[in-house]
Amino acid sequence: MPQPITDVMWAREQLPDLLWIVSLLALHGERDGLTLVKQTLDGLDTYLPEPVVDSDGLERGPFLSGTLTSFESVPEDRRVAALAAMRGELIYEDAFPWLFTRAMSKYEGMPGGWLLAGWVGPELPIVAADEPGRFLGDAIEAAMNGQSRVATLAKFMVISRYAKAGRLHFDLSMKPLLEAVARYPSGVTDEERSLVEPFIRSTFNALAGAPGDSQFEQRLTWAKNFWRSNWRLYPCHTTTWSAAEEGAAGTDPNEDKRQAFETFQSDLLAGVGAISDQFGRAQRNADPDLYSPHRNEVLTGIAARHVRAVEAMVRYPALWADEQGTFVMRNLLEGRIVLRWLVHKDDPALYERFKDYGRGHLKLQVLHLREYRDKLGDDGEYLDDFLDYLERLLNRDTWEEMQDISLDGNFAGIDTRRMALSVGMEDEYRLLFAPMSSDVHGEWASLDRYSLVPCETVLHRRHRIPNPDRRPIPRPDLVSVALDHLQQLVDDYEAAVAAATPTSDGPDENAGDSTLTTASEAGTGDASTADATA
Repeated sequence: MPQPITDVMWAREQLPDLLWIVSLLALHGERDGLTLVKQTLDGLDTYLPEPVVDSDGLERGPFLSGTLTSFESVPEDRRVAALAAMRGELIYEDAFPWLFTRAMSKYEGMPGGWLLAGWVGPELPIVAADEPGRFLGDAIEAAMNGQSRVATLAKFMVISRYAKAGRLHFDLSMKPLLEAVARYPSGVTDEERSLVEPFIRSTFNALAGAPGDSQFEQRLTWAKNFWRSNWRLYPCHTTTWSAAEEGAAGTDPNEDKRQAFETFQSDLLAGVGAISDQFGRAQRNADPDLYSPHRNEVLTGIAARHVRAVEAMVRYPALWADEQGTFVMRNLLEGRIVLRWLVHKDDPALYERFKDYGRGHLKLQVLHLREYRDKLGDDGEYLDDFLDYLERLLNRDTWEEMQDISLDGNFAGIDTRRMALSVGMEDEYRLLFAPMSSDVHGEWASLDRYSLVPCETVLHRRHRIPNPDRRPIPRPDLVSVALDHLQQLVDDYEAAVAAATPTSDGPDENAGDSTLTTASEAGTGDASTADATA
């Protein structure tokens, strides 16, 4: 059975082995760099061992591809002579420039390291301490993208050396393309270039991951050594920001902009106030069915929660930022989906199940807190008041002994996606809810977008470091979208409670008006007056 090709990452695993070619291209330019690479490799070819004829009558032996690992093919007893020959031909200092030599000499175990020994004499060039690192970083920057011009030229040089060594064979049908490859890079048209360069990259990738590659493990070892050594050799760099020096994001010293911002926020407050009033009227005018108020209470609780949340969002512009505001928006969308789904199912038992599921989680919290309180002994007295409050809340409707604890994913036995599909909110789920769930759950996409930034040290391979700018960046359209969805939620609530018909006998009309209160008017939410029934 044929062995599969190994997937090899360019910047992480392949680029370190091509640093010599990449450095010459960055330093000498395209034409002179390629010429110098070819001239150097052709000269070193004469120091390789003689090829051996295999069973098929083909000559096989090591060859120099221009990678650092390939230079290890030159026998140790011929290396001094090879260096002397390059110095005698006055090619060495151009082929292995001092900045490259200084930069690469910092790495222990570098393949082909013997080539750095050609710099001799009492008057070696003097350069700033950071210059070799900057030179190497600039070369890597030019080739970091595997499809960049420098990276493609380096790959071209490698496959041309494979071809010279007789290691590449192609079907005759590819002759026109191969003729264009032979004229690359300066002798091709733009149309030919658009065909040749993808061919070069794909061929290089196939060679890099081909089964039986004797130098694969050596290249991988060198790549790991190179990147990991850079943490020790070079510091991280990123743009810094000081909270003491700059104001909050989203503000501007320009008075006109400040006034426009305040006017916009005032309009938002008026909008959320109107929605809150609509919600209040709908709640007061609805028959809650006092005999079995579960439906009314659950729907009212869902709507009330999000009226409060969006009002807080409007009042605090820090919550207009994507990073912080998505918590409000995602919960709001979930509230819309759940409310619509409950109304759509029209099953009274679901409302009781909704309550039971939540009470079960509260019961579990109380049980865990009691256990923790007992472990603390006298040191846990600070928990007593809070535990007493939770116990009264837990027993408000049903004694806890009569309550079950469910560890299911939710109360409904159906996930939010299927809920959304069944009530016509597929777009809202796919385009808003699901992406915002990434922020709420701290998935990698969210961390990469907000919490981390790439290190600006190229030799650190753009690894992520903490984002130094912790300012929230308000996005007015986010809070406007939240207001739109809150309006739709309250519209759905209003229609649902207005159409409700009590499922059991009850009074003809309300005994009195029900009123909405803010958190500050309600106090701490103490449950001491709650009735407990079994």
